[in-house]
Amino acid sequence: MATAIERPEESISALFAANISTVDQAAIKVYLAILDSGAAHRSAQSRLFHSLGTHRTQGRFAVLRALYFAENGTLTQREIRHDVRVTAPNISQLIDALERDGMVQRKVGQKDRRVTYVELTPKGWQLADALVPAMARLMSNSLDGFTDEEKARFHEFLIRFRRNVEGNSLSPAPRLP
Repeated sequence: MATAIERPEESISALFAANISTVDQAAIKVYLAILDSGAAHRSAQSRLFHSLGTHRTQGRFAVLRALYFAENGTLTQREIRHDVRVTAPNISQLIDALERDGMVQRKVGQKDRRVTYVELTPKGWQLADALVPAMARLMSNSLDGFTDEEKARFHEFLIRFRRNVEGNSLSPAPRLP
């Protein structure tokens, strides 16, 4: 009888458990599977971007998506940063890159010149019209075979995982010699 091919998280988590007595092997296995799933998603997303003739990053896609769903394709830079969940310097870099590519343009607010608006250009709309629905299909296809209940539970688990990771304050590691 043929045995199933061992997944990397199985052997790696076993190494942790064999060498560190306090480790939770099941937690290590899940954590590694999450990392591998993230890598697989980034790879699938990259293939999708290339198939559409573009070389967007997740961050640039997130900005395009936020503007695509915004009223008139326009948001303030602060609104985009909040939607995309990145730092102010990072959102500036993302918008700079999209602006260089002709996908977005910045406009100073008429009522308050301290506010910068970002809007899709016609070229940005054209790309977003293809990219956003294609990404929606990729996201949906990623959960093929899951029931609605499983998707809801999976979502709950991932939210709890993210909160644990965000709130994890590890004590400093011992200094290396």
